[in-house]
Amino acid sequence: MPLTAGSELKQLREMAGFSQYELATRTQIGREKISRFECGYTEPSTEERRKLEAAINQAIAEQLALLAELRSGKRSACRTSAQGLAMNT
Repeated sequence: MPLTAGSELKQLREMAGFSQYELATRTQIGREKISRFECGYTEPSTEERRKLEAAINQAIAEQLALLAELRSGKRSACRTSAQGLAMNT
């Protein structure tokens, strides 16, 4: 998903399930800088934009794949919830 205004970056980040810190860690861009992008104080460089798009697209693709597995019955919701909790610890 191409990134445009800062408010769109925030919406996409939240859709991907990331905090600013998590997105910063995945992209090697400082959390403060991500905050400045979202507030519209500065614009990401071409390289920063590429890193942000890649991290967000990957997370959303993973969520869609998981949703497809849940719908097809290949994965139980309980097991998925337990895995999600384990990943957050």
